[in-house]
Amino acid sequence: MIIGPKSDQWLNKIGIYSFNDLKALGAIPTFIKLKQDTNMKPSLNMLYGMVAVIENRDWREVAKQDKGKLLLKIEEYLEFEDGFKKNCD
Repeated sequence: MIIGPKSDQWLNKIGIYSFNDLKALGAIPTFIKLKQDTNMKPSLNMLYGMVAVIENRDWREVAKQDKGKLLLKIEEYLEFEDGFKKNCD
């Protein structure tokens, strides 16, 4: 189990089956992939959980200390992805 039974089921649907899979892709790209490629709606708590697992921290600590930084990273990732797609068209 990576995070929890339900979260792991969601991760499996996008090809994440192990800690190494999650770490290789990263928490933010995984969170965005869940939102974009499935009909699931992962919560920010799931994002905090993925970061916590990767960094070996408590998810509540991640939520308290890193919330703003993670939201900014999501926004930056989406802007980069959008710009990349436009340049490839």
